[in-house]
Amino acid sequence: MIRHVQSPDRRLRISKAKPRPFTHRRGAAMIVAVVCLTLLSAITISLVRLSLASQQQVERDQWRLQSAWLAESGLLRAVAHVEVGQPVESEHWTPTGIGPMAHAGRVTTTVTPDPDNEARLIVTVTADFPDHPTDRVRTTRVRTIIRTNDGNAPAEENE
Repeated sequence: MIRHVQSPDRRLRISKAKPRPFTHRRGAAMIVAVVCLTLLSAITISLVRLSLASQQQVERDQWRLQSAWLAESGLLRAVAHVEVGQPVESEHWTPTGIGPMAHAGRVTTTVTPDPDNEARLIVTVTADFPDHPTDRVRTTRVRTIIRTNDGNAPAEENE
């Protein structure tokens, strides 16, 4: 309360204005709340981004494994063709419906005679998963097959 004394003959006037001691505190609390919400939002956004990156990494790991399995399958198919006596110079194989998303893959197999040794065949397999021009995992396997005298290929060598 504020008292004003204007003159000795007048009554003392008492100001009826209420003091506002909490006004500046409300503003400070609002600023603290806004800063806390901003920090909470930033942390939430970073956690969501981290979660999405982790999910993409798991998907890429699955693609890498599937591509490796397709390459091994392509090698086994090529060896089976040679063992039966039907070596294929080049083969394109497109398995479909692979994995939970039913992706397609692409396997390209080439069988060439070894220029240094005619008893050997070089099998090169390239597997792409999924079958997409740019967004894929590519695995290449090369294996040397040793033919016996009868033309079959019972033995394999890894390169």
